[in-house]
Amino acid sequence: MIRNIINYFSSSSIIFILGIFLLPIYTRFLTPIDYGILALYIAFGQIFTNIISFGLDTANFRYFFKDKNKLDDFKETNSTNLIILIILLFIGLIFTYFTLDFFEDFVFKKKISKNVIFISYIFASLFKVYQYFFRLLIAQERSLLFSLIQVLYFIIGNTASLILIIFFSFNYMGKIYGDLLSVFLCLIISIYLQRKYIGISFSINKAKRSFKFSLPLTPNKVMGSIQTNADKYIISIFRNLSELGIYELSQRLSNLNRLFVDNVIRAWQPYFYNNINKNNNIIVDIYYKIIFFLSIFYLSFIFFSEEIVYILTTPDFYQATYLMPLIICSMFFSITSAAIYSVQIMYSERTKYILPITFIEILINVSLNIVFIPMFGIFGAIISLLASSIVASLLGFFYGQKVCTLPIKYNKMYLVYIFLFFSSLFQLYFIDYNVDMVLKIIIKLLIICLYIFLLCLIKFISVKDFQYLINNLTKIITK
Repeated sequence: MIRNIINYFSSSSIIFILGIFLLPIYTRFLTPIDYGILALYIAFGQIFTNIISFGLDTANFRYFFKDKNKLDDFKETNSTNLIILIILLFIGLIFTYFTLDFFEDFVFKKKISKNVIFISYIFASLFKVYQYFFRLLIAQERSLLFSLIQVLYFIIGNTASLILIIFFSFNYMGKIYGDLLSVFLCLIISIYLQRKYIGISFSINKAKRSFKFSLPLTPNKVMGSIQTNADKYIISIFRNLSELGIYELSQRLSNLNRLFVDNVIRAWQPYFYNNINKNNNIIVDIYYKIIFFLSIFYLSFIFFSEEIVYILTTPDFYQATYLMPLIICSMFFSITSAAIYSVQIMYSERTKYILPITFIEILINVSLNIVFIPMFGIFGAIISLLASSIVASLLGFFYGQKVCTLPIKYNKMYLVYIFLFFSSLFQLYFIDYNVDMVLKIIIKLLIICLYIFLLCLIKFISVKDFQYLINNLTKIITK
């Protein structure tokens, strides 16, 4: 598992560093309005393809672990799911084409054009098939290959985008065309890598099995997409594209840490599935260590979000300094809780329990957004996001234990959650505190060191854990 994490981290480090250098270029050439349009562009395709695909990529990932020892069995499973997925996406393409006027006039109120809407669906469909094959690399624990393709996707997309934006004076369309080229080329590579699992066979029984697993997840995926994008849509309706652009950039900056965190989760999921029947105590102990180390990372990101905005953006986007701390905090709640309850539910195959978690989360999020965004603008969206994340995390813990009981002591996690929440509030106060920037940085570093010391003092983590991590990093880096 450590080796996989390191491989994932290596690619994420490259992407992170390149992203740091590229972001000032994008914010120089693209306006907040451009970012607002890109937010709506991403939202439409993501929501629609999640509706139309019925979560078949998730079913394919799950049944790889059941069929992996029998090549013909999984080849039949994979081919069956792929045929259904392509047919469904094609139906969605036809539907989108004939309803473009409706979406442009009534859904988006002419904030984005028909051309953007149609390309949004095409990109999302290609990405869905790409993700379908790409996720198999995670299941196969081919972390190095996964990482190489991840870096390639990033380089192709951003190189093409910047060429179009800088040398050919494209606006947001340069980013759209660049990403479209990237997903197309990487899809071809992913298909080639998984070619031994592709055939023309179709099994009704395998299709039924996949739908039985994925259908309960479909409302969750759809509602998850709506929950992720509802705030952006409501901002575009009640406020304007410029505010939406600042909110979108705040989320993108906050998501820089996801490049690292998602890779930990990618390594964690196969480890959980492969070891859950061996020793539950070890599973829980590893989960604790993941949470506590991630909390250090997130705390650092919260405190230095202010400096990140000032360094990487222009004054048009400086309002993001007030948005990022609580966005990062809500992300920590969601990611760390889902890391355990989602695999508990997936392992039990009682996926119907995902539905109430997501339903309650989206109900709270959308309801609060409708009330708070007209009143407080993008700050209302932050309040709604944080509140819904907390409630969903608590519900997830409850249902996870209901279907797959593990000896988890949640009080440990709640202490960490409370500390990060109040640290986020402190950072919001500290932004306007009239003190030298160097002194600010020293104070933040001291708080982070104090937090690490407290984790060790109450034995949530130990010096040996740090030594183990450093030793594995050193071994892999030197090989």
